[in-house]
Amino acid sequence: MQFAALSENESKLINKNNIPNVVEFEHKLMYQRKIPSLSLSIFPYKRNIENGQIYKLTSFTLVIDKKNNSSYKKLSKAYVSNSVLSTGSWFKIKINESGIYHISFDELKSLGISSPENVRCFGNGGAMLSYYNDGTQIDDLQEIDILKKDNYILFYGDGPTQWEYDDANELFIQKLNLYSDYTYYFLSSDYNSGVDNNIKTILQSGNPLTKNISNFDDFAYHEINSLNLIRSGRLWVGELFDFQTEYSFNFNFPNLLSGSPATLSSSLLARSPLSSSYSISYAGAVFSSSFQAVSYDYEKLYAVHKKDNFTTTSTTGENINIQLTYNKSTASSLGWLDYVTLNVQRGLTFTKNQMQFQSINSIGIGETSEFTLSNADANVIVWEITDRQKPKIVQTNQNSNSKIFKLNTDTLRTFIAYNGNEFLVPILEGDDVGLIPNQDLHSITQTDMLIVSHPNFLSQAEQIKSIHENEDNIKVTLVSTEQVYNEFSSGAPDVSAIRNFAKMIYDRTANPDKTIKYLLLFGNGSYDNKTKSSENTNFILSYQSENSLHPTQSFVTDDFFGLLDDGEGGSSGLVDIGIGRIPVVNEFEANTAVEKIKMYLNIQSFGDWRNQLCFIADDEDNGLHMNQADELTKIVKTNYPVFNIDKIYLDAYKQESSSVGQRYPDVNQAINDNITKGTLLINYTGHGGENGLAEERIITIDQINKWVNPYKLPFFMTATCEFSRYDDYERTTAGEYVFLNPNGGAVALFTT
Repeated sequence: MQFAALSENESKLINKNNIPNVVEFEHKLMYQRKIPSLSLSIFPYKRNIENGQIYKLTSFTLVIDKKNNSSYKKLSKAYVSNSVLSTGSWFKIKINESGIYHISFDELKSLGISSPENVRCFGNGGAMLSYYNDGTQIDDLQEIDILKKDNYILFYGDGPTQWEYDDANELFIQKLNLYSDYTYYFLSSDYNSGVDNNIKTILQSGNPLTKNISNFDDFAYHEINSLNLIRSGRLWVGELFDFQTEYSFNFNFPNLLSGSPATLSSSLLARSPLSSSYSISYAGAVFSSSFQAVSYDYEKLYAVHKKDNFTTTSTTGENINIQLTYNKSTASSLGWLDYVTLNVQRGLTFTKNQMQFQSINSIGIGETSEFTLSNADANVIVWEITDRQKPKIVQTNQNSNSKIFKLNTDTLRTFIAYNGNEFLVPILEGDDVGLIPNQDLHSITQTDMLIVSHPNFLSQAEQIKSIHENEDNIKVTLVSTEQVYNEFSSGAPDVSAIRNFAKMIYDRTANPDKTIKYLLLFGNGSYDNKTKSSENTNFILSYQSENSLHPTQSFVTDDFFGLLDDGEGGSSGLVDIGIGRIPVVNEFEANTAVEKIKMYLNIQSFGDWRNQLCFIADDEDNGLHMNQADELTKIVKTNYPVFNIDKIYLDAYKQESSSVGQRYPDVNQAINDNITKGTLLINYTGHGGENGLAEERIITIDQINKWVNPYKLPFFMTATCEFSRYDDYERTTAGEYVFLNPNGGAVALFTT
C-alpha cells in the first residue's frame, strides 16, 4: 500500500476525529445471477501513531486467496413438483384471531364438500413471510392436523397477530401482519396424502418432576395502525396527542398475581421543536420518557421514535389501567402512540371458553414441569399448540376441579384449554373465500419472463405476454397475484410471496444463462399495503423500507423482488433479474399502457428520431448536474457515435423572474420540441419532485398532459427525487403522468 500526506484543502475537508491507525477494510462475497463476486469496502485514511499526521491511501495491491470450494450451491432448496391445489376441489376460508375453530359437517356440505368425514385442512398460519432468503420459507401449503368428531371438525387456527419472545428484555411482544387482517386455510375432501391427519395425543412425561407450574405468562396489547406519518415505510401509528394530550387503556387479567411483575412496553413518537416527554402511569407506578427535539426541515428526521420497558410490582386486582400523557413543550408539539403492551403473571386458572397459556419459568435443560390448571372440570380439554401445524391433545389427570399434566420443558411449550363446547367460527362467505379453481405454479420449472398481474388486468397482461413471445421469442409466464398468494403465502397477501415465487424458478435452473431474466408487475402499488378501499392503489404489493421517519432515507423499491440468491433480501444483495412495473389503477390506464407499447413497436414509430438523444441538466450545485450530463454525452459519443445529441443545460438558457418564481420558458419549449419531433431518450440529472423537474419547473404535470406524440415515444431516464414515486395513492406523480398520457408521453421510464 502506498500513502501520501493530505493536501491543505483535503486536510480542511476531512473529519479528523476517529481516524484509525491502520487502513480498515471489509470484504464480502456476493452473488449476482449465481456468479460470485467480491465486494471490498476501504476506509482510505490512517493516522501515524508517532506524529499524529493523517495519510491517505493512494494505491494498493489486492491479493485474493482462491480456494477450490464450490462457488455456488446450484439448488439452494428442493421444491415440490406440484401444488396440492393442482387437483380436486378446494375451498378457501379465513379467520381473524388465533384459537380453536369449529366447522360442522352440514357447513362443509354447504361449501360443496361431499364427503366431510374425509376433509383435510391446509394452511401455513398467519405470520408474515421473512424479507430474507434465510431458509425459513415454507414450500406450498402444508397440512394441519384436525380433530374429527361425529358431525364436525375442530382445528387450531393461527391468527394474523403473532407473539414473539424477546430474550433480551424477557417479555413477549406482538407482531401485527402488515399485509392482511386474516389468515386463510384451504379445505378439500379430494386430497389424500396417505398420512393420518387426526390430532394425536401426547402422553405425560415419565421423568422425575423438577418444577411445579401454577401460574403463567400472559400478555395483551393496544395497537391501531391508522396513520403513516410520511406516507412511506412500514411504521404505522394510532392515537394522536395534540389537542387531546391524554389517553387511557384498560386491560383485564383474571387471577392476576398480586405483587407480581407487570412490564409495560411502550412505543411512542414525538415531533417537537423543543424537547418533550411522556408520563406513563399504571398499577400505581409513574414513569417518564423524554424525547429530543427535531428540526422541521423536510430533509431531517420527521419525528423521534422511542421504545421503552417499565416494570412495577405494585399490581392488585385484575384490571390494569394505563394512562399516557404527552407533555407538550410548544403548541405545535405532536405525539403519536404506536403501541402499548403488557406482560403479567396470572394464576393458572381456567377462564372464558378458551385460554392460551405458556410459562417461561418452566424452561430449562432437563426440566420436567407439572402444570396444574385449576377451575377445570372434566369437560375442559388441553391442546399443545407449540407446533401450530400439528397440535396435540394433552393427556391430563383430573384432580377434583383441576387438570394436571407433566411434560418435559427444555424449550417453551404453548397450550390452549377449552371447555369442550364453545369454539370460534371461521368466515366461510365473502369475496376472498369460497371455491377456488385449480392451479399449479409449482409445476413451472423455467421461464424467461414472469408477469405477475392483479386479476383486474389479466386481459391486458395477456397482450403483453403475447407481444414479448412474438417480438422477442422468449418464454413468458403470466400468473395472478391471487395464485401467487395461494401457493406461496397461504392465501394471504404478502410482498415476499412474489419474491419467493420468482426465487423458486430462479433456483430450479442451475445455468445462470437460462434462468429467469425478467419480472413484470402489472398493477400499481401503495405505501398502504393493507387497506381495502376504492381510493387505495395496492394492486401489487410494494416493498417498504424499515425507515419510516426520515423523508430522504425511507423508500419504496421493486428491486426487492429481484434479490434471489440465498442470504439476500430486504434491501441487501445484488439484483438478479430485470424488474418493471406498469403502475395502472383501472382498465383505461391498463389499455393505454398496452396500446403505447404496441405503438412503439409499430412500423409507423420507426424513423430518424430514434437516432436522437436529449440530455437535460439542472443548474445550481456548482455545475454538478451539467458535469454529470456532459460525462454521459462523452460516453455516448465515444461508444455510440451514430447518435445525435441535443443538450439542454439550464445554465445555457436565460432565466426569467415571474410572479411564481424563477422560470426557464425557453427550456420548457426546447423539451416540448424534442417530444414533438421525437427523441429516443430523454435523460435528466438534477433536482425534482412529485410535481415535476427542477425548481424552475421545466417539466410540469400540465405540460406533460398536453404532449401529443403517439408514434414518437421516448424512453425517460431521470436521476432526481420522487419524480415517479408510484406508491402514494393520494397523488399521481409527474413521472406517472409521463407514462399514462394516452396521447403520448413516454413508452417507459427508468426513474425514481
